[in-house]
Amino acid sequence: MNKVDMLEIVVMRHGEPRLPQFNRIKAGDFQACVKIYDEAGICESSRPHESILSRFKGHDTVVSSDLNRSQQSAALFSDPATIRVDPLFREAQLPYVEVPIIRLHPFIWGYIFHLFWLARFPAHTESRGSAKKRSGECARRLIELAHKNGKVMLVGHGLINACIGSELRALGWAGPRIPGTGFWDYSIYRKTVASLA
Repeated sequence: MNKVDMLEIVVMRHGEPRLPQFNRIKAGDFQACVKIYDEAGICESSRPHESILSRFKGHDTVVSSDLNRSQQSAALFSDPATIRVDPLFREAQLPYVEVPIIRLHPFIWGYIFHLFWLARFPAHTESRGSAKKRSGECARRLIELAHKNGKVMLVGHGLINACIGSELRALGWAGPRIPGTGFWDYSIYRKTVASLA
């Protein structure tokens, strides 16, 4: 006899990173700020809402990128020794260009280069097409884990999570078109499958 199983993939963004006070910089210095961001853990004061903790604490299958902010965030939901850490789930890399004279806050440069990324501007980094291809692999890996365990939770990053959400929907999973992009925001993707009882 066939029975119906509901598979679930939770896609969550990490907590707020612990960062220094940045000054305005030239565009060419943006990658140095990205390196600082990638090495940062999360702020001690950054905690998910109690409703989120109570809902997902002790999740059996938790996946994290290999960046500190993702791993430290994932550790609030599962034993760190059991978290599946995988660099495949790293944040998509933004392009950047050399712009003489102009100095802006790194977050403003990040917003500008995000628009470049959306426009498929490929300079110096992973293209949007490459990120989409990688996110497809991420989605398939999460689906494989969901089929094995019923539920899986990814604690990842804003851009790559958005790409993964799009790939999951393309593969027939029900969920939002774009996952939440704020710190600790999450979205749930579900799919009903038939299995032998």
